[in-house]
Amino acid sequence: MNRKFPFSLSGKVAAVTGFGSPADELSNGSAIAQLFARQGAVIEGLDINTADAQTTMNAVQAEGGQAFFTAGDVTDEQAVNNWMQAILDRHGRIDILINNVGQ
Repeated sequence: MNRKFPFSLSGKVAAVTGFGSPADELSNGSAIAQLFARQGAVIEGLDINTADAQTTMNAVQAEGGQAFFTAGDVTDEQAVNNWMQAILDRHGRIDILINNVGQ
């Protein structure tokens, strides 16, 4: 999956909710995370399911990308605030926000 893209996200920080994906499927959040990582972004993921998030982490890292994961529920305002603060503490900014969670 080493495709060339017409633009680069090198050095950008992308926060993605609904980051995880089952091992035998590809969720929207995981696909976005992997695509952005291939383009050079550092990925910060939030998901309620730790096992699914690990699948995405493994996929990003297998291609040489960098990803961080926080376990949390997007319906919990404090959990989201804590995630945002952790990203700001680690990187100093958020360049891209993908609010991918929904029913």
